[in-house]
Amino acid sequence: MSLLSIGEEIYLRVLTGKIVGENILDGVNRVALVIYPDRICSAMSAATLSSFIGKVGYKENIGMVYLYKEDFEKLKANIKKYDALMLLFGGEQRISEVVEEAVETIRFLKDIKYYGILIFHTRTFIATDRLFKIIENKDLMEYLSKLKEIRTFTVDLDNKKFVFNRIKIKDGKIELEKFNEVQLTEEHISLLKKSLPKK
Repeated sequence: MSLLSIGEEIYLRVLTGKIVGENILDGVNRVALVIYPDRICSAMSAATLSSFIGKVGYKENIGMVYLYKEDFEKLKANIKKYDALMLLFGGEQRISEVVEEAVETIRFLKDIKYYGILIFHTRTFIATDRLFKIIENKDLMEYLSKLKEIRTFTVDLDNKKFVFNRIKIKDGKIELEKFNEVQLTEEHISLLKKSLPKK
């Protein structure tokens, strides 16, 4: 359980989104963000897109936010515009709900034959027990293994860093391959320690 107020949680997502937008979208031209429509996920998505645009410059269709389930048909109609898709679940939902949302979204992406870059917000990654709940399903594991790339970021509280990773699926197991890391401020670390669920 988080020890932060809702205002502090939103501020944390703004700090996080700035760093994530500058780093996890490296090499991406256009991105779609799929979020659960709550205050925290909305703040994170806005900060991530703003940061990404600030880094690479604005261009038409550079990014769009789609609401979980509600906007799936719109996303299907526009999926070819994006070379990366990011799942942002875990702001104000229970872990069981985040797992369900992630699995359902991945199944949807499989059905519409999306094979670009798939990016998991760290809370979505944590909630799915590092994707094991997803890859236990053989057809989804096979789908994920065919994607161009899977990325996530993890938090190293001891060393005060965000670590940006490529996710490799080998023999039904998850391996993380670091491609970048960013030092965090004391303020950011303090907020994360109060917000992240205990292992």
